[in-house]
Amino acid sequence: MKTIKLIAWAMGITALSTVAGLAQQQFFPPPVNIPASPVAAPTPIPMPPPVVMPPPVVVAPPPPVVVAPPPAVTVVGVPDSYIWDGNEYVGVVGSDYFYLGPGNVWFPCDAERLERFHAWEKDHADWREHALLNAKYRIDAQGHFVPMKSAVHDNPGYYDSNNH
Repeated sequence: MKTIKLIAWAMGITALSTVAGLAQQQFFPPPVNIPASPVAAPTPIPMPPPVVMPPPVVVAPPPPVVVAPPPAVTVVGVPDSYIWDGNEYVGVVGSDYFYLGPGNVWFPCDAERLERFHAWEKDHADWREHALLNAKYRIDAQGHFVPMKSAVHDNPGYYDSNNH
């Protein structure tokens, strides 16, 4: 009986494998070789050669041109005599007027001081007769000592504040 079962079993396996082979052929047909078409393969597009750029040239801009204004022309002078005009000491050198500023230094009069002095001068026309001899304040606006002119010493009209 064992033999019959064994034979039946072998036949069943054979039948199953036959059915499986038929099923495989029915659902998965074998691949078919398709002949090559008469159309030629596409020609590759030629690539242009790579462009090699040199590194950029950096040019530094020229330094800015600085045009300095011309130096201010300052009149340097130390009057040999001076007078108090009610506000400050004022003296004259030639046609230039100076005032005694901070640090006992003579500076050129600006327009406001000059106008004020000329207004005072109208009421004091003889101011030169009362002017003080400048022996104390001999430093100009640049800090230089300016000696007295000898003609002033010979003029008896000047009042020497150092001797009175």
